[in-house]
Amino acid sequence: MSNASPVIDVPELAAIIGADAVYLKFEGVHPTGTHKHRAARSVIRHAVRSQFAVVTVGSCGNYGAAIAFEAAASRASCHVFVPSNYARSRTAEMLEYGAEVHFVEGTYEDAVASSREFAVQSGAYDCNASGFADDLILRSYRAIAAELREQVHGITAVWVPVGDGTTITGIYEGFRAKNKVARMYAVSSAGNNAACASVAAGMVVELQPADICPTSFNEPLISWRSAHAEDVVRLVRESGGGAIEVTDAQLSDAASQLSSFAAINSWPAGAAGLAGLIAAPAHLRTGRHAIVVTAAKNESP
Repeated sequence: MSNASPVIDVPELAAIIGADAVYLKFEGVHPTGTHKHRAARSVIRHAVRSQFAVVTVGSCGNYGAAIAFEAAASRASCHVFVPSNYARSRTAEMLEYGAEVHFVEGTYEDAVASSREFAVQSGAYDCNASGFADDLILRSYRAIAAELREQVHGITAVWVPVGDGTTITGIYEGFRAKNKVARMYAVSSAGNNAACASVAAGMVVELQPADICPTSFNEPLISWRSAHAEDVVRLVRESGGGAIEVTDAQLSDAASQLSSFAAINSWPAGAAGLAGLIAAPAHLRTGRHAIVVTAAKNESP
């Protein structure tokens, strides 16, 4: 547990929300301030062990920055594909770490497709989720559940920001492996996330790419097609949890709450778990809640 991210008990938030306890699983302690650094570390280590000199990924920002950081540390050449119209793509950091950044017209899914095409053509290691790196990525997120089991006893519910659904799937698998499953809540941008839409429909659905509305608040959360939608539908059903969609204003307010009560400088999307808990009906806010939180680079509470 020496490398575990901390859990922060915030009784002031619990009192406001009407919960017995609110714990923040603070992932901002990682070098790039995001839980996705866990996955990047594992994937790049595997790429190096497998003797790949070049790695690639499609990203809206956080995972790309983490891959670029770990690739630089391992002296691997890194190519990151990002949507050209994204405001928080973190390209300055990627370039600082020595990555080559490729701008792609279209959505996050288009950036991933371009990265995968590059991997096939160049022989680079494909770091994208749902490819052959998927199990490594899921395993890295299972560790979050293992840490939470040690850090907080009697968790009622876990609230997770959701884009493609990989993180919440890994966390759920980590709990299920020990037969200690809390209610799992997927939280994402209203009208912009296929995993949450799939939960509402009770089956896997895709959204229309033209209907997706990226903003500087919600970019890490939006996805018109989710590789893990089926998993998210299943884990919500099995755990008795749910999917909650929140607006940009609710994301911004949750980030402000983190700043006020826990001195955490979070991106709005990184505060989505808290936004979901605040937005939930009153009967869901009782109990002991763990919220996965990402934050700005190198900030700590």
